[in-house]
Amino acid sequence: MLWGGGIEMLTAYVRQPARRFLLSAAVIIVAGLVAGAASAQSLPTLGTVSFPGPAMSAQPVPIIKGLKLDEKNGWNLDWNIRTTAAAYLNDYYTNVYSALHVSGVNYLAANYNKGAPIRIIGGTLVFPYAVMALADGPVKSIADLKGKSLGSPKASYIHAYVVALLKAAKLDPDKDLKIDNIDILQAAALLERGDYDAALVPAEYAVRLDAQAPGKYKPISFPDKDVAKLLGVDEMYLVFTVHADWLKQNPGKIKGLLATMTEVQKFIDANPAEAQKLLAPRTDNSGGKGTGGANLDAVIFKAMYQDGYYGRKMKWVGIPVKDLKAQLKKEFELYKDIGMIDKVPDDGIFFEE
Repeated sequence: MLWGGGIEMLTAYVRQPARRFLLSAAVIIVAGLVAGAASAQSLPTLGTVSFPGPAMSAQPVPIIKGLKLDEKNGWNLDWNIRTTAAAYLNDYYTNVYSALHVSGVNYLAANYNKGAPIRIIGGTLVFPYAVMALADGPVKSIADLKGKSLGSPKASYIHAYVVALLKAAKLDPDKDLKIDNIDILQAAALLERGDYDAALVPAEYAVRLDAQAPGKYKPISFPDKDVAKLLGVDEMYLVFTVHADWLKQNPGKIKGLLATMTEVQKFIDANPAEAQKLLAPRTDNSGGKGTGGANLDAVIFKAMYQDGYYGRKMKWVGIPVKDLKAQLKKEFELYKDIGMIDKVPDDGIFFEE
């Protein structure tokens, strides 16, 4: 986004060696980290920047470090905490630290067009958002938003998806409904308070809302899936990007970075109980360094990674950019259409090995 807006974003740091994670449910694994510390420091380092858990950006980290998937795949993960979106975005785009970043591609396209030396290396995450409304209310579909109010994070890639769906339903986003810009972290509370007829809510917050008020709200659309249908593709993905300098200095590492995320999902699927234990401990912040788990409780884990929420799950993937180029170019057009970016980026934004 972490990582609409900043919560969907996963960024990376290179200056300091990796810290040991305090995995209260995985003492044996932590011991393994100590034994592997020397070899880890000899590998090229990238890190992730996130809000303290349960932000999306924190979720794969304990699994990667606990199982030493980074070392296995030829790199070293370092985790850093930033408490504001502006702070970690500044770190990433100015390359204060070499960065691995997971995001919607509108932010990346806008900064690439301004000259930021960032490169998309592949797809990494299916991250569902839901347009939520009262289950017994008048809004049952995107088309029913005519004359209604919608809360949406207007700087986020997910807002562009919603606009595309409104237009597909023959609605004028500027005239046929009221759309207010909202903080995505406040969306569920604003909907529950009655400020809007519908609101864009990250799926984990939708799960929590449903747990607090069973059956009161339901999704009328998952824009990522519905836009994928419009574009004629299976899924929409958040993407991996790395600064061009790091890629030049560390040739041959893309395959390992992508493989790491694929292995995270394989572990979750095969070992859900163990995965949830790794993700459950709270995130501690010591001197800006992230330690511990993702603070992801069993209710959210089960809904997001096992049962699904109305059929939608989070899923970590490692898809090479060559397999997503055509799809991403179509997605760029959505952002250009509503003025999020001034032009579709040239092919230099894509990096293949």
